[in-house]
Amino acid sequence: MNLPQKNEPFTERWLEIIDEIVEAGCLFLLLTGGDPMMRSDFARIYRHAKESGMMVTVFTNGTLINNDIIDLFEELPPHVVEISIYGASAATHDKITTVDGSFDRVANAIEKLLEHGVRLRLKSILMKPNQDEFSDIRALVEDKYGLEFRMDAAIMPRLDGDMMPLELRVDPKIAVEHEMADPTALEKWAKVQQQSKQLPPTAKLYTCGAGVIGFHIDPEARLLPCLLTTDVSYDLSEKTFAEGWKYIVETMAGKLADKSLECHSCPNSVICSWCPSYALLENGDANSVPEYLCELGRWRREKLAENLSKAVI
Repeated sequence: MNLPQKNEPFTERWLEIIDEIVEAGCLFLLLTGGDPMMRSDFARIYRHAKESGMMVTVFTNGTLINNDIIDLFEELPPHVVEISIYGASAATHDKITTVDGSFDRVANAIEKLLEHGVRLRLKSILMKPNQDEFSDIRALVEDKYGLEFRMDAAIMPRLDGDMMPLELRVDPKIAVEHEMADPTALEKWAKVQQQSKQLPPTAKLYTCGAGVIGFHIDPEARLLPCLLTTDVSYDLSEKTFAEGWKYIVETMAGKLADKSLECHSCPNSVICSWCPSYALLENGDANSVPEYLCELGRWRREKLAENLSKAVI
């Protein structure tokens, strides 16, 4: 659920939507943004979700975490809080965020959350401005804070179609080298590669959980199959979640892949993290090949083959 500060329905409608998704059987809820704490009613929405029995995850940049938020999390612990950190130094982090002092504020939030026993994960986006100190970011997270670290290099266009973020992408080979520096990543992709061989063929375009086991609700209370899939939506500002979910499920099930789509028949598409919505954002066509993802997959396969060769020797 996306929680912005402007153009949003009244708080009461958000609380009703939470009740409706709970009634439908939803157990896990992610509050994200931007930063959901920008909302003056964040605490009320979070409390309602927790008291409704949901397991709530919060994505935040950490700069708005204060004593009131800490008290709220102590009273009603989140499933996990995930904070994005963009550099191992204030110079790099603040240059990326364009907010002076943001690195120190994030560090202070991390220490407060750890001090109060809040379950925490740290993550980062690998990009050109931080690639030279990305190993230091990993070390900061794992060695100094003793936390799980998650990274991603698959930078995509903005939802409004702006392609500027693509200029920040690093070379796919370098991205995979950073990714596979973590032994658990090697294990994960090896498992994914093995499991993907057992997947049955399907005519569906979307083979993920979008509109099957997951959904996204945007700032204007539009129900979407996922954060990236913006061409299928249902207005929840006045209509019910149950009605919207029925529409989303039926619509997504009816989307079929073009027979000529190379990615759909490629046995390596899972390890490439191929995504029709990603392709739609980048190429304007869901039935197309996102070249950057394809290259990431190719280098992952090479790294896995190299690791297997070493193991055999």
